[in-house]
Amino acid sequence: RPLVSPWNDAMRKWRGDTNGLATPAVLSAVDSVAKQQPLSTFLFGLDANTHSAGSKKQQGFAEFVKMFDEMGYSSCWGDDAGAGKLYTTFNARTFLQ
Repeated sequence: RPLVSPWNDAMRKWRGDTNGLATPAVLSAVDSVAKQQPLSTFLFGLDANTHSAGSKKQQGFAEFVKMFDEMGYSSCWGDDAGAGKLYTTFNARTFLQ
């Protein structure tokens, strides 16, 4: 039996692909679903894997910020999450990670 909450809240997460190329499509899909649901709160954690400079092989940070901003979303980094200021990893894909 599913857990029933007295609130209409939802929390989801997504762990992105290494180069972040799937990030815009995933955010668009989540946005579409979220807008169809009568939720009072929708919290979505997104590991976007954006990169300082975008290219055909990597999702750019500035382009992604523009996208989620236009959709009405915000970042845990604040409203001024400028590229070059904040980094969380340098793609250290090793067994030690």
